[in-house]
Amino acid sequence: MTLNTRTPSVTSRSDGADDAQNNAENATGKPTAPMWKRIYEALKGILFSSWANVLLVFVPAGIACKVARVKPTIIFAMNALAIVPLAGLLSSATESVAHRLGNTKGALLNVSFGNTVELIIFVSVSALEATLVGF
Repeated sequence: MTLNTRTPSVTSRSDGADDAQNNAENATGKPTAPMWKRIYEALKGILFSSWANVLLVFVPAGIACKVARVKPTIIFAMNALAIVPLAGLLSSATESVAHRLGNTKGALLNVSFGNTVELIIFVSVSALEATLVGF
C-alpha cells in the first residue's frame, strides 16, 4: 500500500520576492483559490442555501416599480415579499460575524440586529397606514 504524498510547489517572482497569492496555503497544504472564486463560492452558498431566497427577485422588482411610479400598494407588496429572504440573509450574516467576534460581542451584535427586520416592517406598515388614513 502506497501513500500519495504531495508537497506543494512554491513559486516566486523573478525578482526573488515571494508571491503571496501563489504561496498562500490553507490548513491542508493545498493552495487557496483566488479571491474572486472564494467570493463567488460564498455568494453561491448563501443565495442557494434556502428556497426563500428565490424571493430575492422582488428586490429589483420593487425598485423598478418605484421608478415606474406604480401604485404604492404594489410597491409595498413587492418590498414585503423581498424582505423575507433579506431577513434570513441578515441573520446568517450576523451569526457569521458573531462567531468570529466571540461570545460577548457576538451576543451584543445578535441582540442589536435581531429586531432590525421587525423595526423596518413596523415603520413601513405605519407609513402605509398613515397614507391610507390620510395623514
